[in-house]
Amino acid sequence: MAKMSDWDSADKPDWMYFDMIRWIDESEMTDKEKDAYPSYVTTGGYLKCWDSFQQCAKDSWDNASKEDRALTLKLPNFDNEVFKEIFGFSALEDNNKKQAILDKIAELKAEADKL
Repeated sequence: MAKMSDWDSADKPDWMYFDMIRWIDESEMTDKEKDAYPSYVTTGGYLKCWDSFQQCAKDSWDNASKEDRALTLKLPNFDNEVFKEIFGFSALEDNNKKQAILDKIAELKAEADKL
Protein backbone atom coordinates (compact mmCIF):
# COMPACT_ATOMS: atom_id res chain seq x y z
CA MET A 1 0.00 0.00 0.00
CA ALA A 2 1.27 3.44 -0.91
CA LYS A 3 1.91 6.10 1.69
CA MET A 4 0.19 9.47 1.66
CA SER A 5 3.55 10.98 0.76
CA ASP A 6 3.58 8.77 -2.37
CA TRP A 7 0.27 10.29 -3.42
CA ASP A 8 1.37 13.81 -2.55
CA SER A 9 4.50 13.51 -4.69
CA ALA A 10 2.83 11.72 -7.61
CA ASP A 11 2.19 13.57 -10.88
CA LYS A 12 -1.57 13.91 -11.15
CA PRO A 13 -3.21 14.06 -14.58
CA ASP A 14 -4.76 17.40 -15.52
CA TRP A 15 -7.96 15.75 -16.77
CA MET A 16 -8.94 14.97 -13.16
CA TYR A 17 -9.28 18.68 -12.42
CA PHE A 18 -12.56 19.70 -13.99
CA ASP A 19 -15.53 21.89 -13.21
CA MET A 20 -19.11 20.70 -13.35
CA ILE A 21 -20.04 24.07 -14.86
CA ARG A 22 -17.96 25.64 -17.63
CA TRP A 23 -18.29 28.55 -20.01
CA ILE A 24 -18.36 27.34 -23.63
CA ASP A 25 -17.26 30.03 -26.05
CA GLU A 26 -19.18 30.44 -29.30
CA SER A 27 -16.12 29.22 -31.24
CA GLU A 28 -16.22 25.92 -29.31
CA MET A 29 -19.97 25.33 -29.68
CA THR A 30 -21.36 22.60 -31.89
CA ASP A 31 -24.27 23.29 -34.24
CA LYS A 32 -26.51 21.31 -31.89
CA GLU A 33 -25.48 23.50 -28.95
CA LYS A 34 -26.07 26.64 -31.02
CA ASP A 35 -29.61 25.42 -31.81
CA ALA A 36 -30.25 24.62 -28.15
CA TYR A 37 -28.87 27.95 -26.88
CA PRO A 38 -29.77 30.65 -29.42
CA SER A 39 -28.82 33.37 -26.92
CA TYR A 40 -25.17 32.53 -27.68
CA VAL A 41 -25.40 35.18 -30.41
CA THR A 42 -25.84 37.85 -27.74
CA THR A 43 -23.72 36.32 -24.98
CA GLY A 44 -20.90 34.88 -27.12
CA GLY A 45 -21.43 31.37 -25.74
CA TYR A 46 -23.29 29.55 -23.00
CA LEU A 47 -22.79 28.08 -19.54
CA LYS A 48 -22.57 24.29 -19.80
CA CYS A 49 -23.75 22.30 -16.79
CA TRP A 50 -23.08 18.57 -16.78
CA ASP A 51 -25.83 16.30 -15.48
CA SER A 52 -23.50 14.08 -13.48
CA PHE A 53 -19.98 13.85 -12.11
CA GLN A 54 -19.33 10.77 -14.23
CA GLN A 55 -20.51 12.46 -17.42
CA CYS A 56 -18.25 15.43 -16.72
CA ALA A 57 -15.30 13.15 -15.91
CA LYS A 58 -15.79 11.22 -19.17
CA ASP A 59 -15.87 14.45 -21.16
CA SER A 60 -12.66 15.60 -19.48
CA TRP A 61 -11.03 12.19 -20.16
CA ASP A 62 -12.12 12.27 -23.81
CA ASN A 63 -10.41 15.65 -24.25
CA ALA A 64 -7.22 14.66 -22.39
CA SER A 65 -3.93 13.99 -24.13
CA LYS A 66 -2.54 10.47 -24.38
CA GLU A 67 0.24 11.48 -21.98
CA ASP A 68 -2.23 12.87 -19.44
CA ARG A 69 -4.26 9.65 -19.56
CA ALA A 70 -1.08 7.61 -19.08
CA LEU A 71 -0.38 9.48 -15.82
CA THR A 72 -3.61 8.02 -14.48
CA LEU A 73 -2.26 4.49 -14.73
CA LYS A 74 0.90 5.52 -12.86
CA LEU A 75 -0.92 6.85 -9.81
CA PRO A 76 -0.01 5.06 -6.56
CA ASN A 77 -2.26 2.03 -5.94
CA PHE A 78 -4.12 2.54 -9.22
CA ASP A 79 -6.95 0.00 -9.50
CA ASN A 80 -9.07 0.07 -12.67
CA GLU A 81 -12.08 -1.51 -10.93
CA VAL A 82 -12.11 1.27 -8.32
CA PHE A 83 -11.54 3.80 -11.11
CA LYS A 84 -14.59 2.45 -13.00
CA GLU A 85 -16.71 2.59 -9.85
CA ILE A 86 -15.81 6.25 -9.28
CA PHE A 87 -15.69 7.62 -12.83
CA GLY A 88 -18.05 5.24 -14.64
CA PHE A 89 -15.63 4.10 -17.36
CA SER A 90 -12.43 2.12 -17.72
CA ALA A 91 -9.06 3.85 -17.92
CA LEU A 92 -7.85 0.82 -19.87
CA GLU A 93 -10.33 1.06 -22.77
CA ASP A 94 -7.72 2.59 -25.05
CA ASN A 95 -5.26 -0.18 -24.21
CA ASN A 96 -7.94 -2.80 -24.84
CA LYS A 97 -8.80 -1.26 -28.23
CA LYS A 98 -5.14 -1.09 -29.16
CA GLN A 99 -4.63 -4.73 -28.22
CA ALA A 100 -7.70 -5.77 -30.22
CA ILE A 101 -6.32 -3.97 -33.27
CA LEU A 102 -2.88 -5.54 -32.81
CA ASP A 103 -4.50 -8.97 -32.49
CA LYS A 104 -6.47 -8.39 -35.71
CA ILE A 105 -3.28 -7.27 -37.50
CA ALA A 106 -1.51 -10.47 -36.41
CA GLU A 107 -4.49 -12.54 -37.58
CA LEU A 108 -4.56 -10.83 -40.99
CA LYS A 109 -0.79 -11.16 -41.37
CA ALA A 110 -1.02 -14.90 -40.64
CA GLU A 111 -3.74 -15.23 -43.30
CA ALA A 112 -1.66 -13.21 -45.77
CA ASP A 113 1.37 -15.40 -45.14
CA LYS A 114 -0.69 -18.45 -46.15
CA LEU A 115 -1.35 -16.96 -49.60
